[in-house]
Amino acid sequence: MQKQRVVEVLAELCGSSPDIQGCALVAEHGEVVASSLKPGMDPARLGSVSVAALKLGEAAAGGLGCGALEQLTLKGKDGYILFVPEGKNAVLGVIAASSAKVGLILQDVRRAMANIAEAH
Repeated sequence: MQKQRVVEVLAELCGSSPDIQGCALVAEHGEVVASSLKPGMDPARLGSVSVAALKLGEAAAGGLGCGALEQLTLKGKDGYILFVPEGKNAVLGVIAASSAKVGLILQDVRRAMANIAEAH
């Protein structure tokens, strides 16, 4: 994987919408491969949460007959966290403001995921 290209893709993703507050590509064991986060955001925390959410989402989707997990969206009072698997070895975690138009952000995320896949 070309790490510098992944960093560029994540920066482009965060720049695509003022509602995206940060994002990180996280390996399946929790290591942050690359991130684009605002100051004060902890990449390690996003990494561990991303892996835990991915595992829970995969178990829920598969166990309840929904098929393979394509995305997981968490909504809190002050914003969203979107998790999108990148193959079987990584997950992209995206933090967005509560005012975000999630559908539009997911379009940007899918574009970013395609660019990350090309960087492999």
